[in-house]
Amino acid sequence: AASTRWRQRQQSALHLMACLARAIGWQAKLRTPRLGTELQRRLGGRQWNCARCCLTDLTILGLCIRWATMEHSATLAMGGPAVYAALGARLAGTNPILQLRLGCDVSPREIEFIRSISRPSSTMERVDQRNLLWEGPTRVALSGPGKVRGEPSSLSPVLVPDSSGVLAIANMDPGAVTAAALVWPRLVLVDLYESWIRYRPKSSIELARRADVLFLTEQELAAFSPSSQRDIVDAPDKFIVLKRGPQGVTLRYGGQHRQLPAASPERVLSDLGAGDLVLGFVAARLASRVKDDKRIDINDLESAYLEALPWIAQLLESPSPIDFLARQERLQ
Repeated sequence: AASTRWRQRQQSALHLMACLARAIGWQAKLRTPRLGTELQRRLGGRQWNCARCCLTDLTILGLCIRWATMEHSATLAMGGPAVYAALGARLAGTNPILQLRLGCDVSPREIEFIRSISRPSSTMERVDQRNLLWEGPTRVALSGPGKVRGEPSSLSPVLVPDSSGVLAIANMDPGAVTAAALVWPRLVLVDLYESWIRYRPKSSIELARRADVLFLTEQELAAFSPSSQRDIVDAPDKFIVLKRGPQGVTLRYGGQHRQLPAASPERVLSDLGAGDLVLGFVAARLASRVKDDKRIDINDLESAYLEALPWIAQLLESPSPIDFLARQERLQ
């Protein structure tokens, strides 16, 4: 009995330390961003193992993209929107359900890493083709969108209907998910991508209209027709997170506008995955609120975004996407 009480007190103390680290990271975001990043990095592994991690239902769908070609069975180069969104959710204290399609060249180490950041009930369907491969720059903000080798549509997962929680859709073929998303009864967060908007305009518009929280850049918004832009921006019950790179983000809801700062790394080496990390982090934070049947407001969205900034700074300071993934793998 004494040892049980001791373990309970230890778990409570660790959870309190994780909460304190998050609070310090948020307060330090403008003055000393590395302080918040370091505290969250050191306590991140403990935070992920706390008892609250599995209480929030969050399903994430999206593409998985390799950052480098496979060299051997121990390769860890698997990133992409779904992986970074899942990492964001884990950093926020939630263990998400992933629904993915993976190529035949994904290594056992990568499979194990994906399993470590998701629930056992996740679905990882293997397809008989090589996984998507990123061939673009690691600093998209400077050089513009890169190029992906492969067929994204065939590697976009099909949503398995489930009404148990929040749904986050991270850059995938909207034609593969729109029908199921339209009947999803809970909160839906969507991160759009310009190429999909131009390639599948009809399903992109339907998915954007269904989203309760819509993430997109100014270029992605401009890819819609003028009438569709008005429908999306002027929707009275839709939260919009307009991503503006170094200028931060603009939140819009019901006539309210809030300009929030960007992360403040010492230097930016790679920005791949930053938006997806924000999506997963914010989705996890909002999921923990709607779990208790509470309505979300723009203050909840602002708070979740600001809490994510130290993690975004850490990603931006990483020499490469693979370096950031490997650092998170060591915290498992």
